[in-house]
Amino acid sequence: MSPALLGGPDRERLGGNLSGTVRAGICAQHESRGAHQLTAAVMSRLPLVVGAMVLGALLIVLASLAPGRLRGPLGAWALHRASRLLLRGLGVRRAQRTGPRSGASLVVANDMSWLDVLVLSAAAPVLPVANAEVAGWPLIGSLARRSGTIFIIRDN
Repeated sequence: MSPALLGGPDRERLGGNLSGTVRAGICAQHESRGAHQLTAAVMSRLPLVVGAMVLGALLIVLASLAPGRLRGPLGAWALHRASRLLLRGLGVRRAQRTGPRSGASLVVANDMSWLDVLVLSAAAPVLPVANAEVAGWPLIGSLARRSGTIFIIRDN
């Protein structure tokens, strides 16, 4: 539907001014929000994000208390669940085309942001590999160690 045809209650229901682009017969619409609407949206997600972070950290800490051989798989599972909770709290929608492979697998990715690590961890229980300096970060380092992250020292 053309943005010009969208008016009245439909425009209000969708929460603001809509602008669109028509290319090759496909109409892509996006919302344009004011600063106050953006601030309200961020503030409404804040309790969800904080709750997901606290619950996720608690899962990782509890998994790290497991005895011996259970610690690795439980740490990966806890990181997987914590990542899914945090992505949901942030409002990030992820689409997964296939499920994880059965058995041991190696996933190689060059992460571009902190969100990439969450998305990969949310896809399946994994043991991430991180730079050794991450282990020294105040809260993140402790949770990374407890979840079974493998730390490597990079010279270059």
